[in-house]
Amino acid sequence: MLPAPATAEVRPAGEGALIVEGPLHANPANGALFRGLRPLRLPPEHADAPAAAAMAPHARADLVVQLFHSLSRAEAIAPICYDPEAGPEQLLAEVLPRTLMLDRLGAPPMLRATVGLALGAQDATQDALAAGLFGRRRLRAHAFDKVIAARAAWLLPPPGPDLMAEAGERIARVFSIQRKEGPPTIVLRGGPAALSARLAPAPSGLGAWRVVDPLTTPIAAFAEAVLCARILALPARGPENALARLSPDTAVKLEQVQGHGSDAHDASVTSA
Repeated sequence: MLPAPATAEVRPAGEGALIVEGPLHANPANGALFRGLRPLRLPPEHADAPAAAAMAPHARADLVVQLFHSLSRAEAIAPICYDPEAGPEQLLAEVLPRTLMLDRLGAPPMLRATVGLALGAQDATQDALAAGLFGRRRLRAHAFDKVIAARAAWLLPPPGPDLMAEAGERIARVFSIQRKEGPPTIVLRGGPAALSARLAPAPSGLGAWRVVDPLTTPIAAFAEAVLCARILALPARGPENALARLSPDTAVKLEQVQGHGSDAHDASVTSA
């Protein structure tokens, strides 16, 4: 069993964001917040706030790390994405808009936005950092064996349409993307081979579509494919859907590639 939770001291930061006052610890597995060995929970008046979803749930396995850890220190952190399967899709459509939110809220320069090591160590993330996609905002990959001790943690709500559009503009500027209309594009891990396995027999007209694998396509080329697609097709479920919100161009429509993971046998392409 986990020790009894401790109620966090929280204050609003604007635009629905919350600041959890420390001292506190962030767990490397999922960014869950602790005070010592006690899990932190939000007070009742903030439990249903949009930013509450950024408060990772606690698990018994977290306690093992809390007991036997190596400590790293930071003035303030913003845990953003610890999904072990996260990739370039989440980097562009989830991590970048939230770092822009930190800038908009006037978060201190020493605040570090943290992501799980599974995402932080990817070539796409390193290439994006090298290109200056996140500007001066520090993005830190949370090592598996490090508990981060901080004085405060910022919890961020889902970004609105204006921040998503701003993220799209930042991507286009950093990677020198011309916003010309490109072919209809399917974003699917595994690329054409995965699509063939999901859509058998292939629907008529599918040959006109470009299929982009986000895990093997260089981040700049992937970003261009997403921002310039005339029609964007995405997995039916998952955070990848937010990619369609990076472009304010009304010609970009969201469609869905049905059949994700174990549901691949039900694959089809449908309008949304």
